Amino acid sequence: ILGYRAELLAAACSKPILILCYNISLARKLIAIINAKGLAERVSVMHFHDWCGLQLKTYFVDLVPGDAPHWEKQVTSVIQGVEAGHIPRAQYGAVLIDEGHDFEAEWLKLITQMIDPESDSLLLLYDDAQSIYNRRSGLGFSLSSVGIKAQGRTTILRLNYRNTREILAFAYQFAADVLGAADSDDDHIPLLLPESAGNHGPEPKVVRVSAWADELAYTVSALKAWHEQGMAWNEMAVLYANKFQGGALARVLKEACIPAYWLGTSEYKKSYDPLKDQVAIMAIHSSKGLEFPAVIVTGADALNADEQLEQSVRLLYVGMTRAQRYLQLTVSQETPLTLRWQSA
Repeated sequence: ILGYRAELLAAACSKPILILCYNISLARKLIAIINAKGLAERVSVMHFHDWCGLQLKTYFVDLVPGDAPHWEKQVTSVIQGVEAGHIPRAQYGAVLIDEGHDFEAEWLKLITQMIDPESDSLLLLYDDAQSIYNRRSGLGFSLSSVGIKAQGRTTILRLNYRNTREILAFAYQFAADVLGAADSDDDHIPLLLPESAGNHGPEPKVVRVSAWADELAYTVSALKAWHEQGMAWNEMAVLYANKFQGGALARVLKEACIPAYWLGTSEYKKSYDPLKDQVAIMAIHSSKGLEFPAVIVTGADALNADEQLEQSVRLLYVGMTRAQRYLQLTVSQETPLTLRWQSA
């Protein structure tokens, strides 16, 4: 939807189009989509904090002093720069925001000022079920409070076209008590029960093994099996819960002569090419907004289910629903989260 909307607006707007998201790896995927449509000269795709950094560099605005994290100071500096008139408003004919549930109120308030009032064109895509960076359900603020005119302009897309019925049913059964469902009005964001568009496929597979090393070995064998069935390497992804697991996965895939790319750092994420024929290895957090025909989720027992149960359940729900047709999950230690897989 975002890609086609950008294509339409690029032909109609005199000013450039901006696409923003929070996830770096998703930005790389969106760039590939825009480039494939031949829109790179008219449409800019950026990770939100990279966009803030570019604004500061372009308009020679200094970073505010203080002990806050660098990314936080970038945002504050841009906001202050706009308020002081050092950074111009209305730079873009349209702004499109993917994964809007990851954006803070002050970010959205800043972004809406970047839209040319003559076009007044904003697309905000949002899925409350994928809100994994905070504990709240919903935005926590009204859209009108950040300058978004949502009344009468909201469309709710209820059908899920990404996952098979089997994957969606399994993921929802796993997370149903956490996700729930809540209605809302145009000025707030509802949480929707997932509805499948009707595609069928294999049942998700939970593989119980005795140790993390066995999870690694099984992952290698599953990837090879899918490839032997005719699947391209870049149609597969391996998702993990803890950073140390990513390094181990990258090592064993290399030893097995499986072409793979580990999105282990910000720089690696920014260099990710989703069109290159290689297996994507990434943290579950980095998979938000992406999709692959086949997904393996490993190392879930490393997640903290005691203190952060809701966040961990939402995170695994996101990971499982990256799979379009084949979903496999490996388990080597029994935890409240992995027991949910068994009951689902």
